[in-house]
Amino acid sequence: MKKLIITLLISLLTPAFVVAEETSETEVQEQIIAHVYINRDGVERIAELMNGVGPKIAERIVAYREANGPFESIEQIMEVKGIGPKTLEKNRSLLKI
Repeated sequence: MKKLIITLLISLLTPAFVVAEETSETEVQEQIIAHVYINRDGVERIAELMNGVGPKIAERIVAYREANGPFESIEQIMEVKGIGPKTLEKNRSLLKI
């Protein structure tokens, strides 16, 4: 029993090392440049990258900019039906004009 306690204490006090999964340079670059340019990206890219936005809302985003001209601010995307403050905030860091 004494051996078990000592073994347990040693295992708890010994730091554990986690080997990180290797990430290729290309994968890192893709993660860095994964932005949605709301004035030029197509339906597929918008739907793929934006959280909470599927193909139908992505189509509305593209249709809105075709009908009204380019978005002048990121916040203007809330004028598209289906995009509210919560969706904007979930995606704000991804969105570019």
